[in-house]
Amino acid sequence: MRRLGSVAEALELCVEPFADEPEAWADVLERAGLGGQLGASRSIGRRRRLLALAVAVAALVVLAASPVGGAIARGFGDFSAWLTGSPGEPASKSAQSAFDTENERTWARFPDGSELRRVISTEAAGGRFELFGFRSGDSLCLRLTVEGIANEGASTGCAPLSELRRAEAPALAVLLDAGIGRQDVPRTEEGYVPPRASASFGIVADGVSSVELETSEGPIEAIVENNAFLAISVDPPLGLRTKELTATGELGQHVSVPLAESPFGDYGPQAKPGVAPGPKRVERRVEGGTIGWLVRHESRGQSPPEAGIAVERFTPLYGGELRFARVLTPDPRSDRRFVLTIVHVPESKPLPFGMSGDFLCHMVFARDAGGGGCSPLADYFARGPVQVGTSVGHGGEQYALVSGVASDDVARMELYLATGERVAVPLADNVYSAEVARTRFPIRLVAYDTEGHVIGIETRVHDPLADSGPRPVADKQRVVMRVVGANGTRGVVRVGPSTAGTQCHRISFQNGAGGGGCLPKGYESRLSLGVLNTGLDSFVTGTVADGTKAIELHFRTGEPVVVEVVEGVVAHPLTPEQAQSGGPELAVALSGAGEEIGRQRFRRLPP
Repeated sequence: MRRLGSVAEALELCVEPFADEPEAWADVLERAGLGGQLGASRSIGRRRRLLALAVAVAALVVLAASPVGGAIARGFGDFSAWLTGSPGEPASKSAQSAFDTENERTWARFPDGSELRRVISTEAAGGRFELFGFRSGDSLCLRLTVEGIANEGASTGCAPLSELRRAEAPALAVLLDAGIGRQDVPRTEEGYVPPRASASFGIVADGVSSVELETSEGPIEAIVENNAFLAISVDPPLGLRTKELTATGELGQHVSVPLAESPFGDYGPQAKPGVAPGPKRVERRVEGGTIGWLVRHESRGQSPPEAGIAVERFTPLYGGELRFARVLTPDPRSDRRFVLTIVHVPESKPLPFGMSGDFLCHMVFARDAGGGGCSPLADYFARGPVQVGTSVGHGGEQYALVSGVASDDVARMELYLATGERVAVPLADNVYSAEVARTRFPIRLVAYDTEGHVIGIETRVHDPLADSGPRPVADKQRVVMRVVGANGTRGVVRVGPSTAGTQCHRISFQNGAGGGGCLPKGYESRLSLGVLNTGLDSFVTGTVADGTKAIELHFRTGEPVVVEVVEGVVAHPLTPEQAQSGGPELAVALSGAGEEIGRQRFRRLPP
């Protein structure tokens, strides 16, 4: 690329030659793009220097109406290749068939007939990597397949098409730090093994010549082809994480691209401060909302058998009777499905705290993300007319799913993003969902009635994968205890200082289970124990109040067990008999003199 001698000469690259008459302003506008296409030619001919600035001003008028004004203003094109075109080439028959077969086996399936287009193909770490793009409803999805590496598979991430239309940066990260395979090295004490390769991929606009990812171990240059990028790190160290992403244009201009970091271990990225815009007060209060069609048992959507869903597996109420269930697909072009059920819990088999009666349960499935829950039907909307949840399927996904259930009082919904944008949220059959960039949190979900009054406000203050409180001080966490379950599950307990001057603890098991956290500043210590099920074994874990030297665990059968406290932390394996009988029912905190200084009751473990 030749070096540009002046700003005027650089501006000349943006427009075609125009007539050599000073009064030919119409021709200038035509060449600048008001009557034609901006940047249709890069040939350099006779141009009048005095009109270069005027041409630049005219070009900026065009940019203001562009779907990616910020990006074009820096000399990049737009995302039209993805929005209106078909980048890359059709996938091979074998690749398309593999996708269709896998898609048929999942409940949250992509629309039938989704056609893959291959945009990048390369070899690394002894395997073949292929990146495909396809549309799913109002989202653009990228799918990375890997062959030739043990534990091979596919990683998929999606971005709303609205993101491409309003993007300020010339690139969008879709999925970061996806681990592929495993290195042939011993596990760490927590059970981690570094991947054979780590991959990150996303979308780029026209005019992007290169993409560089700054990771915790240094920069990685991505492959850029067919309006997409793919970065691969071979044999990365454990915990490699992408910190920054920079797109470079054909004229050498650099633009930093917003991204949300992946969590690692028990801790996520640090939450960034921010304020959610939008209404802060409810204008009309509604109480006792309901979902009329569900209560009346109307046959909306599909029955679970029609949808191929074993819905009894997703009504987490032990001993409850399924009374009614429907599967909803609000957008047939999308992969999102909702399951709404009414479950009756008899008084003879109440839930913890004596709860019984009719419960409303909802679940949402979307690729590998989802969630839900159950509440008493009569009180389901006691807090307000909207139930909301956020979910992320993979730690490196850049978009969170905001979804939930709304009462009949809600006529429409909007999301207010930290960037000042307002996004309409589709609402059908009392369920809703929207994808939001994790970099755009805090967000505020606002519900309106038929007259436009604000009747519900739900705010999420930070990225759902981020930690808002103190974090462990690096290299200061030390092992204080090791535990082994009856079936051989091994765990490690670490403690150390936090960034707020309090204590952090983490309990990690070899199969990836674990828990922990850092106490906030000013926290009043208390007995806070729970039962953690690792799959093969169960453990009583948690923290205790100051001055506690031991814990006495009481069970429904058998003698009490005294458990040692190590630096304010408890990690004690249960015997199979103790777990099968429902676990402990009471914990008593003992001082150094053996006196009781606190107690806590446990919920009964499910059979």
